[in-house]
Amino acid sequence: MGVKRRSKRKALVILLAAAALLLAGCFGAAHFHLFSRVHQRLCRHEIWDNGVCASCGLACGHEAWESGRCAVCGLPCEHVWENAVCLICGQHCEHPAYEHGICTICGTACSHDFREGVCAVCGEVCPHAGHDAVSQQCTVCGLKLPHSFFHGKCACGAEPVFYDGLLPAEFYQDCAHPGTVQKQTYTQKLHYQGDEEVTKNLNVYLPYGYTEQEKYNVLVLIHGGGDNEDSWLTKEYDFGFPLIMKNIYDNMIEQKLCRPLIIVCPTTYNGPYYSNDGGIEQMAAELRESILPYVAEHYSTYAQSGSLSDLQAAREHFGIGGMSNGALYALGSGMQMDLDLFSNFICFSGNSQPYAVAEAINAEDRKTLPIPFFYAGAGYYDGQWQNTFYGFQIIVEQTDRLTEGENAFYRDVDGGHDFGVWSVNIFNALQMAFPEERGGG
Repeated sequence: MGVKRRSKRKALVILLAAAALLLAGCFGAAHFHLFSRVHQRLCRHEIWDNGVCASCGLACGHEAWESGRCAVCGLPCEHVWENAVCLICGQHCEHPAYEHGICTICGTACSHDFREGVCAVCGEVCPHAGHDAVSQQCTVCGLKLPHSFFHGKCACGAEPVFYDGLLPAEFYQDCAHPGTVQKQTYTQKLHYQGDEEVTKNLNVYLPYGYTEQEKYNVLVLIHGGGDNEDSWLTKEYDFGFPLIMKNIYDNMIEQKLCRPLIIVCPTTYNGPYYSNDGGIEQMAAELRESILPYVAEHYSTYAQSGSLSDLQAAREHFGIGGMSNGALYALGSGMQMDLDLFSNFICFSGNSQPYAVAEAINAEDRKTLPIPFFYAGAGYYDGQWQNTFYGFQIIVEQTDRLTEGENAFYRDVDGGHDFGVWSVNIFNALQMAFPEERGGG
């Protein structure tokens, strides 16, 4: 019975269609549309094609939607978004993907749920446009940030805290999240000795949380006479308590008093310790030929590679410092001979040829190279106090690229020629090293 009824309905539809065509020819388009509407009313609309009934040609009115599709014809909605809701079908955007904090589907900006400076929703890294002067917390994500003392003062208004005596005890103690020290070696020609090749030691400090996904500033620290590559990192000194320099870097980074950085400690000696010192020219060559290329090739620095051109392009992210005899190397090898590779300088308790250094940095091929940071200091009772203080003054006065109180700083510390003084001065200096012009963002 059901089959017969369907057959009769189908025959009727065909008959009406034929009649419509006949009448269209006889009575015109008006009569045709009349019969067409009758046809559409009788059609079951079982097959839709792009929102149009494949049988009768009726266009779907899309009166109901389910999950972004018409509940009648199944056509997907051509969304028009406003505040993450489609004005046509009422669907809420699920924000499946973001680009630069904007949903790639509906164009809505992410409301951001920052955790450790990264949005947990869209993955956007906070730009840290500013931070509070006291808490150091970013005004956007709340992360504690180090100040950036460009021209001696952070954009937030904070100024560096200098000590002139031993640091608070917490900075000499083991840190909850310590960095690591890797012992490396490199091969170097001794240019002062017929290009004989030797294998030399190199210590590399990596801050806690070091990752290849970030880029790091690099500070080369050179030891004093009769010491070695362990001096600035792991060697223990007795000041009534164990003083280990690495603890200071660990705690400063932990407390956001300086940015995480790589510290590189070579030795000036080319044979057994305390003998066969290669001299300032030799160390200048080693920095250029071996040490900086090795660091750039093996660690995540701002240099794209270890080539000379890439190292020169990243010079604002390389610094050199030292104490006692190491200060002579920092000034002579670094500032005087390798100014195209370094732009940050830290020198304690030593300075022997300030006029030669000033003449070199004012040379025609070097006079345009900026020097964003120069720090010097010594102990009140240090036999090298005069050389250090007056040497600093001469260098600053001889070039218009250094202005005391802006990018050049000198500090005296209560003490003599030892790591009690140098531990304080490295703390003072690291707060300001590698300044960023944008100011602590």
